[in-house]
Amino acid sequence: MGSPLGRYARDDGDALVTVVLLDAPLKLWHRAAEHHDELMREMALLALAPDPPALPQRLTELVQVLGQQYGAAGHRPDDDREQALAAGRDRMDLTYQVPRSVGPDAASMRALLDEAEEYCRSELLTLAQPKEQADFSRWYIEEFVRQTQGEAPTPWPGPWD
Repeated sequence: MGSPLGRYARDDGDALVTVVLLDAPLKLWHRAAEHHDELMREMALLALAPDPPALPQRLTELVQVLGQQYGAAGHRPDDDREQALAAGRDRMDLTYQVPRSVGPDAASMRALLDEAEEYCRSELLTLAQPKEQADFSRWYIEEFVRQTQGEAPTPWPGPWD
């Protein structure tokens, strides 16, 4: 049985491109990641309900598909980021090698996450992200979208905490 998200299937000939996140805010990243994990846990639980809402199903399925497709694509500087955070740094540049198709997939993910944030305001136990985290999340995903289209990196404008 084919996946309903088959349109996200990556072509094996998909060229790798470099995405650079300039001045990535480490503490803010950590808090945004915690919020994302909390949101995804709640969405996964809702998706298991006997008559689940459509959004949790679409979002959890997209996360699974993208994780399978891109989880092992190139070096992921997660360890470097965690070491820098532990050393007390507030920001750093991060470089990713990703398939060009990650851009449109990231845009799809951003749209679903925006929808989920609205859902947080009325339907979920998980609260919507604070403004700084939401701004960071949009910048982070938009950098992948823009740079996979050939645009130059733009640094995170702050704040860093």
